[in-house]
Amino acid sequence: MAALSVASAAQPPVAVCDRLAIRPSLLLSLDETQTQGELHGESFLAACGVFLRHWRPSAADMADAFYGSGAEALEKDDFGRAIRHLTAALGVPGLSREHLAFLYSERGRVFNESGDYDRAVQDLSDSLRYGPQDTTTLYRRGIAYWNSGDYDRSVEDFTTAIRLDPEDAALYRERADAYRSMARLDHAMADLDSVLKSDPEDEKAYRYRAAAHQQNGRRDLAIEDYTAAIRLAPDNAEAYLDRGWIHHMDNNYQRAIEDYSAALRIDPEDAPTNNNRCLAHVQLGRYDQALEDCGRSIELGLAPNLHWAYDNRARAYLEKGQHDRAIQDYTKVLELHPDDANAFYGRGRAFEAKGETGRARQDYEEAYRLEPDDPDYRAAYLAAGPTTLISVIALALMGTSALGTLGYRKRWRAQYTWILMLASIGLSIGALAYYS
Repeated sequence: MAALSVASAAQPPVAVCDRLAIRPSLLLSLDETQTQGELHGESFLAACGVFLRHWRPSAADMADAFYGSGAEALEKDDFGRAIRHLTAALGVPGLSREHLAFLYSERGRVFNESGDYDRAVQDLSDSLRYGPQDTTTLYRRGIAYWNSGDYDRSVEDFTTAIRLDPEDAALYRERADAYRSMARLDHAMADLDSVLKSDPEDEKAYRYRAAAHQQNGRRDLAIEDYTAAIRLAPDNAEAYLDRGWIHHMDNNYQRAIEDYSAALRIDPEDAPTNNNRCLAHVQLGRYDQALEDCGRSIELGLAPNLHWAYDNRARAYLEKGQHDRAIQDYTKVLELHPDDANAFYGRGRAFEAKGETGRARQDYEEAYRLEPDDPDYRAAYLAAGPTTLISVIALALMGTSALGTLGYRKRWRAQYTWILMLASIGLSIGALAYYS
């Protein structure tokens, strides 16, 4: 391969050195009288210039230098810088197909970790186009497809990778998770049982199987598997969080709080765990602890579900009788999530507690409009009274429908439908006049 002369570059040697992020430790070989700590500023630039005047790198050397600095950036989660350096590496002319395949796979990995799954799929597909199929790139693209919601293609990639390396447990685990996302729980269980049969100490497989059991309605088995995962990896906060949520769904709020607290001892900055513990405290009537946890969750930023934290805190304020603060938080929920029926209902309760019946009626009506089948919203709406003529007619029709479902024969209902509806309209108009 012909050497690529840096000296022929349009930019000064020092700029090239800086762009390549040549490490001071590499330059020390040019001047052993300097320590690494002294090699900075002008001395660094001088040494860099000397280095480049003597170095005539090949295309592979140049690309590897860019790749090395990109890898360092990735270790620091500096995705933007990592991508820039890997892009520079891919721009070096004269690289072999094998080298291009490697660099595309590495940049695809960075896109994956930064959440840009479409570009990850594109790079990883380019990698497979330039080089032979390899399990690492297929694994990475399978993950990218999974994160993009393309579970069929995710399964295809993991299956292809398994044919290349049938002993790699990670491939079976991730394929199982893709199967679970497709609700193909039998296939997911088969993969995970196979992994655990060959390695009973695979903590991640227990967590994945627990999620599959939970999806299948077997919370008891899910708790067993999460407990096994915790035994194998007691510092994994995620397993405590997930087991806590199962206890939460079983209305075992104290056990849920214990698991959430264990998770927060490991990772106190986790917003979802703080929010979940807040909700459990609310459900046990521990409103002060709930306010503390929800406040922390809001500070940390519960993206993309920040409205949940405000909703839980509003409920705590409401139960404590701090109605103005509850109204504030419910209003914030509606700014973030305008169609949240529960927030309208909760704010209506706060307005009603303050004696602002008109505003309460409006919120109850909106909650009922959004979720007409919810019995609490319907009861609050009916108890508060209608607010508009349209509501009067809706109530009349609803009353007629309700009578029709009491078991009377179809012939009787047909005969008296108009009488019932007129009576309901009359009663509703009276209610409107009374409540207005």
